[in-house]
Amino acid sequence: MAATIEEIQNKVSIYYNSNKIKKFHTINSYIQRYLNYTPFSVRKTATTLEQIFNKLFNGMKGAHNKKYLQSFFPYYVFYEKILDLDGNIVLLVCKESISQNRFASRNVLHVKRDFYNKYSDYINHILLNKIGGNHQNEDYRAIKVIHGDIDDLYFLFHKEYVFSNISERKNFKDELLSKISEEILKNKEFYLSNSKEPQVLPF
Repeated sequence: MAATIEEIQNKVSIYYNSNKIKKFHTINSYIQRYLNYTPFSVRKTATTLEQIFNKLFNGMKGAHNKKYLQSFFPYYVFYEKILDLDGNIVLLVCKESISQNRFASRNVLHVKRDFYNKYSDYINHILLNKIGGNHQNEDYRAIKVIHGDIDDLYFLFHKEYVFSNISERKNFKDELLSKISEEILKNKEFYLSNSKEPQVLPF
């Protein structure tokens, strides 16, 4: 069953609010407002596959309001990612720090295997080069990572937990609260041991 417009909007919003994903570019609230979430047009379009991929990283409002025939390209294209009709991220461009220099970074293209098999020509010859795949310095050259064992690339950065019953969920919650309590107590002991003794006033 395909995701609703609200679910797609919510997923994109969650992605932009995540602090675990180093974004390809700083996305401001204005760009988020003009992203098109409406379902695909039922009429045939003259849009080419190359134009669809060029919608990525495009800051023009008109580019993000284009709709594509569902049978031709059944995906939602946003600024630096592509979602399938179920709301799963199937292509994602983000950054990773370069180990030699923590202030420097390079672009990383994450893509699901089935999506890559369909559109490998465009990914390799258009998209990868557009984000720095032909950079002269190998350290800064964009890299491509193909994933075959994950439904949603978002969960590369955020772990997903699935429970078969309420008891499992309760046990997990208790275990999680126990771990959090342990960390809080460790921090408390550390800060108390490093703090100065309070001064006792003579009166």
